[in-house]
Amino acid sequence: MTKDILRKIAEIHKALSAPMRLAIMQILYGKDQNVNNIIEIIREEYQVKNMDRTNISKHLTLLKSLGIISCISQGQKRLYHLEARCLMGAISCTLDAVMQG
Repeated sequence: MTKDILRKIAEIHKALSAPMRLAIMQILYGKDQNVNNIIEIIREEYQVKNMDRTNISKHLTLLKSLGIISCISQGQKRLYHLEARCLMGAISCTLDAVMQG
């Protein structure tokens, strides 16, 4: 692996270290969503009541810049899609380790 590839891998792992980004990925693993739906799900299912659009947009922008998610324009709406679905396997493996410990 080249130095650039190693740096990119490290950037992706750093992105995965934020609980909110993991939540976003989990939400998108189930279904493509627009930002309003993502906010609603985070507020309801993850009990993060003070989550706002600006904060979520920053997380989405970072995930998109790393190629983890993409954005699909559908008329006036923009749907976010989980591109790197394989990362959910690593997250699931980590969850197993957490539950066993």
